[in-house]
Amino acid sequence: MARLKAKINGRWVTGESAQQLVNNALCSRATGNSGQTVREYSERFIKLFKSNGAIERNTLVGYKSHLKNHIFPAMGDMDIQEITVDAVQEYINGKAERLSGKTIKEHIRLMSAIFDGAVEDELISKNPFKSKRLKITGRESKAVEAYTEDEYRDFEREVLPRLEGSTQLFAAITIYTGMRRGEICALRWEDIDLDGKRIHVSKSIAWPCQNEGIIKTPKTKNGIRNVVIIPQLSFILKRHQQETGYLIHGQRSKEDKPITEQALKNLYDRIGKATAESGIDFEFGCINRRGRHTIATFMNNADVDEKTIESQLGHHKVEFTRERYMNAQAKQEQRGMDKLASYMTAL
Repeated sequence: MARLKAKINGRWVTGESAQQLVNNALCSRATGNSGQTVREYSERFIKLFKSNGAIERNTLVGYKSHLKNHIFPAMGDMDIQEITVDAVQEYINGKAERLSGKTIKEHIRLMSAIFDGAVEDELISKNPFKSKRLKITGRESKAVEAYTEDEYRDFEREVLPRLEGSTQLFAAITIYTGMRRGEICALRWEDIDLDGKRIHVSKSIAWPCQNEGIIKTPKTKNGIRNVVIIPQLSFILKRHQQETGYLIHGQRSKEDKPITEQALKNLYDRIGKATAESGIDFEFGCINRRGRHTIATFMNNADVDEKTIESQLGHHKVEFTRERYMNAQAKQEQRGMDKLASYMTAL
């Protein structure tokens, strides 16, 4: 049924039926409100403008999660005209201790887009989520550190041999290439060229829900690339080599379907268990994120040229790679200071 709309005393009032329209109009006249809650308007906005393929499915799932778990419990039952700049700042302050500033900014951007629609519908005159007075704070995101050389060696020698099947393949591709987890899980054996020593990366996996993985293009156009297979990885790939099918899979390997997110979590658990059994006293729960930083840092330490580092990681600009992924480590710092000492000695 089409949603009905009428302008009452300069304000637009809507309803799913004629009776609801009248009720909302009376409410609007009595209270000065729009007759629509934040929840009602937001759900309608998402359904009409975001659920029609305009955005990727995993992004849509993220939006709905922000609304359900954060926005609606805080202000979902409020009339949209009750949302002032003060109310938005109170929301930010209430989330600051539990969420990162980055996540809170995502909430504000989403609600700003929704309230832009309310302004256009003449339900409100200004968008409170766009106020310059807003101060977004939040927990600082913990910096992701590269593994040290000792940690890397311990993992390679003590943990990697304890892993089997998809778990070993996932860990090996991570620590020897720095590929993103979605890219690794989307790999098929048809993408592996052992003779040419290349992995052709052309797709990735997103997980809108734990029981389903969907194949999509990589995060950026630079994500489509050929990743070099170094000898350490080649040895492991040859041990598991097959003609077709996904390299990484859960219990549904015979169905030739992408691994589910829950199965991937189980894979991480197996890596954690093998690490504990090896007696190593640090964890590899973030192996994919830290592994990516480690490869970037190690390539930099090995004096690999910046263009190669950029292309292997699938980044657009090396400045981004350097800023976000390369950690200064002891040997690199010592090498740099040795160069300074030699320069100063020659003065």
